[in-house]
Amino acid sequence: MIEVFTKILMQEKILVSPIDETHIPHLVINEKTSCLVTRSSLGKHFPNVLNKLPQKDPISYSNLCPIIGSQQFALTPRERFCHVLLGQVSNSPNPRYRPFSLRDSFDRNPISDFDQAAHDARRMGWLVQAPVTNGKLPLRLPTQWHQEYFTALLRTTPVPEVYYTMAFDDFLEEVIRNMHAKTLIQMFKRENSVPETFYSTQFSSALASLSCETFLISQVPTNNGDGLKEGVVDFACFERDWLVELMRNGSKRADHLHRFTDTAQLPCRSPETRRGMS
Repeated sequence: MIEVFTKILMQEKILVSPIDETHIPHLVINEKTSCLVTRSSLGKHFPNVLNKLPQKDPISYSNLCPIIGSQQFALTPRERFCHVLLGQVSNSPNPRYRPFSLRDSFDRNPISDFDQAAHDARRMGWLVQAPVTNGKLPLRLPTQWHQEYFTALLRTTPVPEVYYTMAFDDFLEEVIRNMHAKTLIQMFKRENSVPETFYSTQFSSALASLSCETFLISQVPTNNGDGLKEGVVDFACFERDWLVELMRNGSKRADHLHRFTDTAQLPCRSPETRRGMS
């Protein structure tokens, strides 16, 4: 296990064989070099045990456990981590190190000591996995995994250059064309209307599909030039000095239009040409 964490700290990740869940685990003897438990290996290392095992009985945990005792086996990831040490065999009824353990398999063959330790660390929550790549399972420390995940999550896609020169009406048409019409229709059938908040969510989703979530910012306050708040517009584009306000059937029209008065300003922006949508 120490080798696993040493390697992952040096390389940031390790690649191990994935576990083949279609095959049952193998029973191994934890010597300096682990070996499968067969009649030959059992007779070599534990002859007294082999003499007590009927010739017709297969070598398995269920058959060996009554003879050897369950305390001799490391079955769980925690037991394999805490009680398995290669080269240590004890005849004590309650040994600190257990001579037998279960070994997971890949393609029917037992995986290596290193891979088993890595999988046990994963199962105990100390490592996290990524999708299998080229037949290998990448494992990382949780901190590294979360750092990579949030970096990818927060990475923004560059806004297509065409939107910096596109006319306002053409841009709105492009966004509306990418909204989920089926979702809006289902909402209308269920509620007999489309709430403004729901429409705003669909509008935001369409912006994201066009890589424009940073081009139009949602919920932007405006002021009257003296620092007094005029209101909050649904969307604003600082690069093009656009304001987009969504309304439902003209509800509260005067209140919405108040955000587009001659004195209304975006934060840190000059009162240049504005366009609105209702």
